[in-house]
Amino acid sequence: PIKKVHAWWAKKSGKSWECRPIKFSGNMKNILWLKELSKEKINLAGGKGAQLGELYNAKFPVPNAFVITSSAYKHFIKNINLEIKNLNKINVDDTKLLEKAAKKIQKKLLSASMPPNLEQEILYAYSKLGGKVAIRSSATAEDLPSASFAGQQETFLNFKGNKKVLDAVKACFASLFTARAVFYRVQNKVDHTKVLMAVV
Repeated sequence: PIKKVHAWWAKKSGKSWECRPIKFSGNMKNILWLKELSKEKINLAGGKGAQLGELYNAKFPVPNAFVITSSAYKHFIKNINLEIKNLNKINVDDTKLLEKAAKKIQKKLLSASMPPNLEQEILYAYSKLGGKVAIRSSATAEDLPSASFAGQQETFLNFKGNKKVLDAVKACFASLFTARAVFYRVQNKVDHTKVLMAVV
């Protein structure tokens, strides 16, 4: 379901600017601000996003930020879900096979178009911050007690501009499928389809 709200975004087309109302997802779960987050929302915001929400709401000096949630990630990857499931079947000890499978998924995610409504939501939230921002991965598996996934996914600093921000978000999503990340999940018996990605 989609509902219209009184918000607008602008997109340059040639020499002119096109302005139109943003259509937000009815459940409004694609974007959450730190003030809306806590450790109870790790499944939506990932480990990093949830912990930053805790700090922000405890009045620590954490800059304001928004999280592109795991719900948005699931929407973005829905066309390659079968290929992600098939990663559970490959022999990760075969380095060439692992690299080939990982790069194939990464390439598809990096070249995929962002769903229009999700793109609008991200750009509208970004417009509230503006300027240079950090774009950081926040996987839902980062804080599992049995394994440490920290440092496996991408972080981008001092990015500015709509296209660069959107490309960095896709790169964060794709970094869940590096050969190293895939191998580590298999070694720790973690199903690839159960680990989701959010982006701060």
